[in-house]
Amino acid sequence: WQSLIQVDQSAKSYSFQDTRIRLNNFELSFSGKIQQQDSTYTMDVAFQTPETNFKNLVSLVPMIYQNQFDALKAEGDIQCTGQVKGLYASQSIPSFHLNVQVKNGSFQYPSLPTGVSQVWVDCDINNTSNQLDSTQIALNRFDLYFGKNPIKAKAKIKGLSRSVVDADVKGDFQLEELTKL
Repeated sequence: WQSLIQVDQSAKSYSFQDTRIRLNNFELSFSGKIQQQDSTYTMDVAFQTPETNFKNLVSLVPMIYQNQFDALKAEGDIQCTGQVKGLYASQSIPSFHLNVQVKNGSFQYPSLPTGVSQVWVDCDINNTSNQLDSTQIALNRFDLYFGKNPIKAKAKIKGLSRSVVDADVKGDFQLEELTKL
């Protein structure tokens, strides 16, 4: 992790820019401000992926990261952006937005005959209220091929505790081919 932080102790304010946090090979860059007021926090934080290599996203899958990750061949682009803004308190959360885009992703271990290809993702997660249950997820596109086996999905989800889900998932699997991944 790396960060530039400005602290104003009298205002209980913390400003930061170009703060980078890495989990495996996936890195996010943050900038913004957090101010403490008694037991609440006012937040205005933006984040994004500074690198667009799809392999960095794949590193978040523990089974893949722990098993010869350096040998993994991966291509494609990712972009992740988001923002958290508002009041955080015991009964309230700030509004937030997260957008994840994957364009033409693929990965394969060199020792295996096939891999995952044609990965396309377009996902928006939004909450404009102060309640977590008001979160809305729009998976506008989720396409990929496990070898020659296509999966295409899209979904809209409203709420988290009593979710309303409208989803469409189509796939064609030859289970024997999945053993070649």
